[in-house]
Amino acid sequence: KFYIEANSPEVKSICERIAALDPTLEGYSNAKNELKKQLPIITPHAFMFRGNGMRTNENAVPSGLGMLDVDGVSDPKSAYIYNILPFVKANNIYFVAITPSGRGLRLIFELKDGETIAEGQERIAKLCGIYQYDISTKDLARASYMMPMKYILYINDDMFDENKLHAVPIVP
Repeated sequence: KFYIEANSPEVKSICERIAALDPTLEGYSNAKNELKKQLPIITPHAFMFRGNGMRTNENAVPSGLGMLDVDGVSDPKSAYIYNILPFVKANNIYFVAITPSGRGLRLIFELKDGETIAEGQERIAKLCGIYQYDISTKDLARASYMMPMKYILYINDDMFDENKLHAVPIVP
């Protein structure tokens, strides 16, 4: 399902429209958020949601993964190549992509035993020389908006293998 969404013309079109918005204009955040709401989401911190299936922290079954969201990156591809790529495999970083705005990076990584999401974010950020990141993305129910395949800089399919980790679900 992940690859179907990543290759979807609709996802590509929405992300292109988001990236075309001028962040200096009034109303930018509202326009960006309205477009993002049209994108499917993944929930990297939660494998599934118990009970009624509502996406809440109380219903979340932890996936063992953490997500680091870095905004305001002027050249995401270069930042990936020089700051993140050297650490990907040795540190179980499973996914690196440019965010739907085209101005940020999203990393999904394996948490160490006993490590909280916030501790994992801090560890990966320090490792990659990232000094500012979205610290609010630490709850289990946190959603991450889908991006087109061309935005994905690195992906390890172990992220989807329930025998290795809990698979990352896609929510339309």
